[in-house]
Amino acid sequence: MDSSGRSHRPPVAVLGAGNGGLAAAADLTRRGCQVRLYDLPEFAAPLAPVRESGIRVHGAVPEATYRPAVITTEIAEALDGAAIVLLIVPAFGHRRFAEVVLPQLRDGQVVLLCPGAVGGALEVYQMLRTSRPGCLAIVGEAANLVYAAKRDGPASVRINGIKQGVPAAAIPAGRTGEMLDVLSPIYPEFVAAHDVLETGLNNINVVVHPVLMLANLSRVENKEEWFIFRDGFTPAVARLMDGVDRERLAVLRALGLPEVSIAQWMVRFYGDQGVKGTDLYEVLSTAPVFARSTGPRSLQDRYLDEDVPYGLVPIASIAAGLGVPTPCMEGVVAAASAAAGTDFGATGRNMDRLGLAGLSPAQIVARVVQGD
Repeated sequence: MDSSGRSHRPPVAVLGAGNGGLAAAADLTRRGCQVRLYDLPEFAAPLAPVRESGIRVHGAVPEATYRPAVITTEIAEALDGAAIVLLIVPAFGHRRFAEVVLPQLRDGQVVLLCPGAVGGALEVYQMLRTSRPGCLAIVGEAANLVYAAKRDGPASVRINGIKQGVPAAAIPAGRTGEMLDVLSPIYPEFVAAHDVLETGLNNINVVVHPVLMLANLSRVENKEEWFIFRDGFTPAVARLMDGVDRERLAVLRALGLPEVSIAQWMVRFYGDQGVKGTDLYEVLSTAPVFARSTGPRSLQDRYLDEDVPYGLVPIASIAAGLGVPTPCMEGVVAAASAAAGTDFGATGRNMDRLGLAGLSPAQIVARVVQGD
């Protein structure tokens, strides 16, 4: 072991070369990990500049360029020897990546969805049990990506902030401790959640992003450059966001899980980076971490096509099954569907797809705790 302790840090496969994947690949290399960066063969082109020059990072970490040990479109090469597999792709890519990854997994490998949106780990775990019932790999998810990051060049990413205290859990929940034992040497930012319901229902992006998008449709379609919390966030937008968030909290309450608001999460994640306050508008509008965050310039953006069908839709579906009213949330889903010209309610994850239809609150919790 050298003075940095690097020999204790397991090899890591980072799957996905978008905003979060590049941030993770560079930062984990900075932390002393041997990183294998992978993307699907159909997305090979964005890997070329990374292969040529490495990944430049700047912002909340010292500016530097890091080169992953392996950059590949061969999944066997990416997973070979990797103790940890980080799946950092939009939720609509979870199944596609899982179909490639699951046949190659070995016992004890940790597959962590970063994040899982709502129900991601549950869906991937069901796929693993169906296709390889004897495999003892660990499937889990984080409530959020550790990084607030955005790609700002072909091989460059700005990391605006690094979250602390990010909930993570495995399915079945009894393997969460085992999973965190593997993850903690490289990611001390993760803390144990009760189960993957708690992680999914605390992915606050799925509330924040769609509301911001709907409130700024003209900016988006006019392809303006706009700063999310300077130009696109007002007290009225915050009130709508808070209305949706109160419904999210009601679902957590019905399941007997801890209730943490968006404002509380932001202070918990970024309190060491200047985020403070108790009121949602105050917290988000004054957060240094988001001062440079720019908004989408197209309706074809994860703020809608990921966060609505893989976030709000499953939360509303779970709520309906529990008898919890969600009028604000359902209104946002309906408005987003109309604006995008897509029925997100029909295409998204729901209780049936997650195998939770007809279950009581206690049975739903038991399903994710026990994994069967």
